[in-house]
Amino acid sequence: GCAGTQLDRVKGLSATGDDFTQELYADYIALSSAEFSEGDYSDSDVFALRARDAAAGTVVQPEEIASRNLPAGTVADLTEARARLVAALDAGARGAHPEVAARAQTQFDCWMQEQEEDFQSDHIAACRAGFLAAMDELDALMAPPAMEQEMAVAPKVFRVYFGFDDASLSAAAMTTVNAANRYAAS
Repeated sequence: GCAGTQLDRVKGLSATGDDFTQELYADYIALSSAEFSEGDYSDSDVFALRARDAAAGTVVQPEEIASRNLPAGTVADLTEARARLVAALDAGARGAHPEVAARAQTQFDCWMQEQEEDFQSDHIAACRAGFLAAMDELDALMAPPAMEQEMAVAPKVFRVYFGFDDASLSAAAMTTVNAANRYAAS
């Protein structure tokens, strides 16, 4: 078959599903259009088909690392980035912040695609920067409020023992008091 035929079939779809899949559809259409305008019809089709699945309400996962023939020196960075993205998505980012979550995912897929081609360094950098900016925004949005963070830290217990009918502190007790003081100051 001919490459570059999917975009026209998909770009007029009415996206169904939740806010995340609708945002994902729009972002994948934009990626597909960009690749089509560069004459990269094969990757345009890849993104158009991902848009089609999102339009149907399917939760499309970020591209798997193995789905692209990536330069060896880039695999670790992309693997770490994908793990960060999947952790945020699995933690509820799709429902809580669908626009930012969709942007993070499509920018990751853009980065993967451009990195596989490995010849347009400005495109690779732009997709990577777009992904990192979206992830930083998503991380900030998903972070628990400061009070919850403080409460999540389990209190540390320090025990000081006194002798019977004695209020003085032994050397061991003073060591414990000093350790508690350092812990409270940190």
